Amino acid sequence: MVYSGYQYRDARWKHRSHDLLMKASFKCEDCGTNYDTSAYVNYWDKEKDLWDFDSKYIKCLCKHDRCLRWKVMDKIQRYLALLSGRELNEIAGIIEFISNIEERREPSISALRTFILRDGFHVDSTTK
Repeated sequence: MVYSGYQYRDARWKHRSHDLLMKASFKCEDCGTNYDTSAYVNYWDKEKDLWDFDSKYIKCLCKHDRCLRWKVMDKIQRYLALLSGRELNEIAGIIEFISNIEERREPSISALRTFILRDGFHVDSTTK
């Protein structure tokens, strides 16, 4: 599925995004501002239409935080692109482990810090 402008103008997406904005009180879920806030899909599944995404993958964000999120996610993608398949698998396992610790479906930075500090997770730079 290619997300062209038509999906953003579709009544189903407009209705869904408006419902999510109302649920968030039209405030950015990252910083709390209500200026220039819109529904933002954090995870893309090319097989789905915008209005069919699970709500946990849609956040209400201001323009500043949307741009910041894109920059950070792009930076993470560049780092991940340098890793081997085994290393990517290890990282996926760590994130899944953290998600289960938090008893929710999305990982958090605080859980990652706790995991690293408590379990002494270390990256071995000599491992290929």
